[in-house]
This record gives sequence, C-alpha cells and structure tokens, in this order.
Amino acid sequence: MLEPILHGLMALAQAATPAQPTATPPKPLTLQAQFDAANTAYSTRNCADALKLYDALERRTATNRNALLAAAIAVRGGICRIRMGDGEAGVAAIRRGLPTLAARPDEFRADLGAAHLALGEAAYDGFDYDAAETSFKAALDMAKGIDRVIPLLALARTLSFDHDGRALAYAEEARKLTEAEPNIDKATLAAVQTRYARVLLNDGRHADAYSVLKDSLKKQGGLDNRVNLSEVATRADLAQAALLNGDREHARTYLAYTGAARMEKAPSPARARWNCRPAVRPPG
Repeated sequence: MLEPILHGLMALAQAATPAQPTATPPKPLTLQAQFDAANTAYSTRNCADALKLYDALERRTATNRNALLAAAIAVRGGICRIRMGDGEAGVAAIRRGLPTLAARPDEFRADLGAAHLALGEAAYDGFDYDAAETSFKAALDMAKGIDRVIPLLALARTLSFDHDGRALAYAEEARKLTEAEPNIDKATLAAVQTRYARVLLNDGRHADAYSVLKDSLKKQGGLDNRVNLSEVATRADLAQAALLNGDREHARTYLAYTGAARMEKAPSPARARWNCRPAVRPPG
C-alpha cells in the first residue's frame, strides 16, 4: 500500500526540516473572497465545505442589507442541505431566497434551475409526487438544450407509474437530446438509455426495453468484472428485462455480473433502484 509509505516519507521530511519562525497569521478573507470560496466548493459539489463557508457568510452578513447576496447564500446553501439529506432545512432556506433570485431570472437562471431540482428531489423523497412534478417542471422550463436532460429524467421517474404517456415522452426527449449531442460520452448515453428503458419496462414494452438495455450494456463496454453504480443499474435492469422476455439463462448471467454486493459503497437495494416509487399515489 502506498498510503502508509507516503505518510511515512512526509513525517520524515517534516522531522528533517529545520524549525521555521512562526508565520504571521493570515489576514481574514474579504467578503468577496469568502463568497468565491464557498461558490467554488458548491460548484464542485463539495457541500460539506460549502455549507461551512455559507453558514459563516450568513453570520458575517447578518446585518448586511444586500438582499441579493443573502438570497444567493440561502439558495445555494439550501441546495447543499438537500443534497446532504437535510431536506426540511434545505427547503426552508431555498424558499427564503428564491423570490429575490426569481426577480432576476436571466442573471440567476442556473441557480433557479438547481433550486427547483432540489425542491423536486426533497418532495420526491417525502413521497409528495405532485409537488415533485411541479418543481421538476419549473426546472425544465428554465433549461435549454442538453441541460433539459436532468429535469426530463426526473419527471419521467416521478410519473413512471401513471401510465398516461407523459413519462415516456419525457424519457424519449432526454434520450434524443443525448443522442444528438456530438460530445456526449458513451457512459452518459448508456445511463440515459437505461432510464428510458425503465419507463418502457413500466409500460409493458419488455422487448423494446430489452433491446435498449443490451445496447446500453454494449456502450458500457460489455460484461466484465469491473463495475460502477451506473453499470450495476443497467445489468440489474437487463436481468429483469431478460426474465420478462423469457430469457432465463441471460437473466441469471446479467444478475451475476451486477457485483453490487461486492461494492464497498453500494447503496441498499431500495435506494439503488431508480424506480422505487409506489405504484399508487398516497391519498390526499
């Protein structure tokens, strides 16, 4: 293992280095620099660091009358909270800042789209599918071109058990957008196809889904012993599609090659499945 060797060499180098005079404490970051650092962490989805910086900014600007700055901090911090599983606090923060940013849609289009997506995910996780649909549609309305794919797939997932054609329409648009994008990588296209095939399975189009999933597997490089979560999803769906098409032999093969049980950070089966929504909407 290289890790212990690396730590050992670093410790040796530190021990051999003459003691240096105590450095002058760095000057506190300016408000702009602190905001930029928080945004950098946010844009790279390093939400743990971003939240620390945004929370510090909120305390520092508690008496600041810059409503736009406060709104941006609230919305981006709220998105991070939802991503980290604190849906209630995240939704409250987004709702607090959203009206101010919504007044300037051209300037904050990316923030507004991300905020509506986060609100949709929080609603979906809370089994409020009508609210999730509303938020995902709002995100879709803000998106253009290839950026439409994420809200399209979110809507397809949310509506996948309604059997009214809308989920399939959203999934088909997402697939066509990715296929038309010249710089899209095969792994991303395969992941989108897999989600499209899942809607086909839910609609009873088992043969069509099986064909699409086999093409997704091909784009992922075929069956091998190295697997990521996206490939696990494709292979698991392939096993289901094969079984529904009466191909029991290949169903066993695809299932054996998921390898999910051997992955260190594999999610539980319920979370690993993209369609874990109950078939009937809750009453009310």
